[in-house]
Amino acid sequence: METLGLDQEVIHLLWTTLLPVVWQQDRPGHEPQPLPFTDPVPAILSHGPSHDLRKSLPHISVPLLISSALGVEEFLPPVQTCFQALCQSPSRLTVARRHEAHYYTVGRGILPVYITSLRCRSCETTYHLNYYRRKDSSNIVHRHYYSGQPQVLQAESHVLVDAALAHLFRSLLFHSQTSGQAMERMYTDVLASSTSNNGNRPTLRRTYLWDTFYLDALLQHHDEQGTSLILPENPAGAKPWGAQRERIKVALQECNIFMAGTGQEFYAHACDSCVRITERNGVPVTLQAAVTDGVAIGHSCCSVHNCHGILPSVTARFCEEHKALNGICAISDCNKPVQATKLTCNNPAHQQMQEERYQKGKSMFNLAQRLAKYTQSTTPTIFNTGTSLSYADSGVPESAVTEGYAVSGLSNDTDSLFPNTDNNGLEGFQGVQTLLKEANLLCDGKGALGNQTFKARFGRSYTHNEQLIVRPCGIIVARATFYGAESVSSVADMLQAVFPTKNSVPDILFYDNNCHLRRHLRAQHLHHFDDMGMPVDVFHFKCKHSEKDDYCGQHCNPLLFPDIYDAESKTWFFNSSAAEQTNAWLNRFLPIVHDMDSVCYDFFLDEMIKEHNRFVTRKLEDQGKHPFLQPSEWLQK
Repeated sequence: METLGLDQEVIHLLWTTLLPVVWQQDRPGHEPQPLPFTDPVPAILSHGPSHDLRKSLPHISVPLLISSALGVEEFLPPVQTCFQALCQSPSRLTVARRHEAHYYTVGRGILPVYITSLRCRSCETTYHLNYYRRKDSSNIVHRHYYSGQPQVLQAESHVLVDAALAHLFRSLLFHSQTSGQAMERMYTDVLASSTSNNGNRPTLRRTYLWDTFYLDALLQHHDEQGTSLILPENPAGAKPWGAQRERIKVALQECNIFMAGTGQEFYAHACDSCVRITERNGVPVTLQAAVTDGVAIGHSCCSVHNCHGILPSVTARFCEEHKALNGICAISDCNKPVQATKLTCNNPAHQQMQEERYQKGKSMFNLAQRLAKYTQSTTPTIFNTGTSLSYADSGVPESAVTEGYAVSGLSNDTDSLFPNTDNNGLEGFQGVQTLLKEANLLCDGKGALGNQTFKARFGRSYTHNEQLIVRPCGIIVARATFYGAESVSSVADMLQAVFPTKNSVPDILFYDNNCHLRRHLRAQHLHHFDDMGMPVDVFHFKCKHSEKDDYCGQHCNPLLFPDIYDAESKTWFFNSSAAEQTNAWLNRFLPIVHDMDSVCYDFFLDEMIKEHNRFVTRKLEDQGKHPFLQPSEWLQK
């Protein structure tokens, strides 16, 4: 008993249970009999994870790990001894805490499991499944994740996700642009086979799904870079239900900074589709091309033009630097303070403009607009009148149904609009006028705004576009967010960040506005790109550029660059539409990223671009295009 560390009752129970099998082993004339196996998972799922052995066996003292509730699996840290260099007396770890969790898998559904954390008594470091937790020199607690990619991700303290499921989520996002809500429902309907008699069927929440995506991607990034992921245990300003998202925000931002400019995994890519070896005067010449273009997707941003400040929330109108503007009237060129509960000042015209904006989102306003549109018909059969009706007959001016309040010009004599109506709906439409007036959608004459027009910003502002630099083969070299506009100055700044050295500059850059970009580079004396050919792609040159533009014709006509044309096959060697084709793919993520904050937005798009580049590289290999990465030492010269 002392050797095994078990009570006499437990030994007696084990002996009684195993006696029929053990007693017959290795006896002459008796073949070894395997122990009968019963899958415990259905029983655990049936009775629920809170089933306690002590209630079933009250007369037996059971050891620690089976003395409490049962789980399908038990998860422990990958270490048993403290390995901290600063630990003065490393010793065997002791149990710190054991708690229930749900394990989300692909093939086995949702399983009730238990997670045990271990603690070092000497240095007070706590070891968990994916990370260890300890204080730094500033007495701040951080999570230090173990190196490598774990097979089981602890997305939340009580949520474990199988690595195969995390990869499935990532694949669904990339290949089919599946939303978080759709993945949540798909998993619940198809893969979550967990059943429970206690009525507490677990589900995969959307927050768990996104936490899994971000954590898995961060661990993959640090594994590729040979670094360790470190997260704060108690992020400042985090709410209990959003601590994990706030915890990883700093790590996401650091990764975004790494990816900007030259940080993409396939930045140094080259292949037979984007590099051409030709001859000039008998000398071999290598030409590498790139294409740039913008796509109109973005994230919410500060309403101050071209401000790059981070918003305090996705619904905010201004960043922290410009938050004082929340107290200024939303009408452009008006600097008066706002009234309480409004976004406008005390000017009645400004207040009515805000009221109109909100009315347009209400059902009564939309119904009133439809009602006014029906009066345009010369035979309003929807009212079953059998009578022709024109604007002249009704007294409704055409302008009343084109702008602003579509019914603001209706006459008071509403009954005359609907002669001989039946009693369906509002009897004879007697109540239409009263209903519209009560909803403040019908007026007797011109509104308070009169013919004045104003510009205002009541809602959120969004960034202008995403700018991509793509190789003709489809590999995305870099991405940047343009806030105010797709200006040539912004494109020039991006080119300098992406191609900072002479060897990194492409020999040919296709851009639909290359004529203006070339003018800008020359005007700013940016000689770094003097040797770069800048043709406009054939489609835009023919359809979007004037024949009278002499500068464009002299410098950006594709025929000025004979090396990009194959005379034998009479085809263009490089795919100058690669950026537009890639933009069409990137635009599919708009519904997913529309309400993301800027940090998650950038990280998500970079991860999708990483998957895109890996997918394209595999296709290029299958096509025999010989993709490879150019030496970084050469590119840095």
